[in-house]
Amino acid sequence: MQQQESNYSLLGYRGKKPENSGVIYIPYIPMQIVETPEQQEARIKQERAGKTYAKVKLSNSNSHYRHKRGKVLEYDPKTKRYCLEIETVNTCSENGYYTLIGVCYPHGYEKIWFNEDELTNFECYDANGDKI
Repeated sequence: MQQQESNYSLLGYRGKKPENSGVIYIPYIPMQIVETPEQQEARIKQERAGKTYAKVKLSNSNSHYRHKRGKVLEYDPKTKRYCLEIETVNTCSENGYYTLIGVCYPHGYEKIWFNEDELTNFECYDANGDKI
């Protein structure tokens, strides 16, 4: 047991592993961004500036894409297809209920092409982050 605990400490774990439990307890301190509503609005506007978002329709057959909002990366006018960067870890049922597992950006996001008729709710933002 002593050898196993020292291996965990070499990996950078600063917690305790109770005997025969299979669980490593690691201290976790959640971090919060402390900002005023004005600062929050300015940050959100800065993040959205110059971007376009679209939502995949609820009728999509793939539960990993269905009803997800994503950032539009490219548009192909010949085929009328959009490339969206969307989160694909969680799923959505045909009724609109989400199964939330979690998201680890950028690993939980994928770039996927959709036909124009599969998308809805386009949101375009100008350089100042205001909705067009």
